[in-house]
Amino acid sequence: MSDDCIQVLEEDSSENIWIGTIRGFYVMDTLNVIHTISDSDKVFANSKISDISADSSRANTVWMATDCHGVLKAMYTDEGIKVKPYTIEGKRNVTQFVSVYADSNGMVWAGSAHDGLYFYDQEGDCFNRVDTYAFLDGK
Repeated sequence: MSDDCIQVLEEDSSENIWIGTIRGFYVMDTLNVIHTISDSDKVFANSKISDISADSSRANTVWMATDCHGVLKAMYTDEGIKVKPYTIEGKRNVTQFVSVYADSNGMVWAGSAHDGLYFYDQEGDCFNRVDTYAFLDGK
């Protein structure tokens, strides 16, 4: 990590520091020990992390915007770092996100590079595109 370009830093609710780089991410715990992702999640090791947002409604959890793997939900546990990717497949096939924000109401918002704003649907465990007109009308 010493020669990596640090893109973003974020502290979660347990005071762990998440470090997003142009080649993946790391977590520094409260003892200043730096952890990397597990071998099973190495596919994300080369993702450029453009944004990180701590989720105040989910302990030890952050959301990350990446350049090619969509939005990542990452959890730091005693067993290591668990990662779940979210991409928009099908007609849109959106994988490039530039911003992510977990608000105080438990909503997660993600800005794509070329396809507008998305929100996390907790029931469907997926991201859906915000239809600006319907959203403004309260639908």
